[in-house]
Amino acid sequence: WAYYVYDEELSLFDNTAWTYGTDYALAAIMSALAWSVMKNSTSGVSSSLCVKSALLLLSYAISVTSGAISHQFYTSTELRNTPSFRLLWTVCVGTVTLASTFMGLAGCQVVQQFQKDPNCNPYVKKFPILPSTFWYAFGICATAVCAYGGMSFQRPACDIFIAGITQTPSSVYITAFYLLVENKHIKPWARYVGSVAFILNAPLLPMYPLLVQYTDLSLAAINTLLH
Repeated sequence: WAYYVYDEELSLFDNTAWTYGTDYALAAIMSALAWSVMKNSTSGVSSSLCVKSALLLLSYAISVTSGAISHQFYTSTELRNTPSFRLLWTVCVGTVTLASTFMGLAGCQVVQQFQKDPNCNPYVKKFPILPSTFWYAFGICATAVCAYGGMSFQRPACDIFIAGITQTPSSVYITAFYLLVENKHIKPWARYVGSVAFILNAPLLPMYPLLVQYTDLSLAAINTLLH
């Protein structure tokens, strides 16, 4: 652990354009997707779900924007041991922990809607609908741990992957829904894409230390690959 106090000999942080450039690109993509979701929302039908989905995408956009600024301008250990870097990196990591709130809220809303269908898959019928207060409390508590420094490591990139673990409950919930739901309006390919998309981030956690430890790839190459 670093608790936002970085050691010159231990701390590694990539400052190349490969890392912050792909961060900025991801920010643009996430922002465009959030705008597209809101543009195509229908008042009274899908607007509340679209808001949750857009907030999820915007939380990622904010995260990678903060990360890009950090990678581009905080080029020394001395600069990273400053309150401004701690603020930026807390925003970068904290929006990842907070994203689980929007993901969980959206997932429960979708499941609740499908459970109203008399032909709903019996397994989906049994899905628990967790209250909004649970998801808000979960996201706030995880983000508070992040702000305190409980997810801060000498390699700041590790923080993001640890923060990503907090999205496990909401990701599993939505993935299970995609795998089990049966509805004539949902094409099979959409179910497969949805279920796979929600678990594609999972391999990143073991991949990062393995790539750092057992390959000759630079941090810039690893960050670019994982982005």
